[in-house]
Amino acid sequence: MKFSLNKDSESLSDEEMKLGLRTIELVQEKDAGGKSFYFKVNGNPLYIKGTN
Repeated sequence: MKFSLNKDSESLSDEEMKLGLRTIELVQEKDAGGKSFYFKVNGNPLYIKGTN
């Protein structure tokens, strides 16, 4: 993956790294609000916020 931090078309910082994903799991379990909705990546819970 390559990450770039830009401001007004000027590159402030760049970083490149390798990332390995073994498993991605959508977890939906009954809870007090109805049903949970979060992802586990490599067995670790990960909260992702946003919509399309």
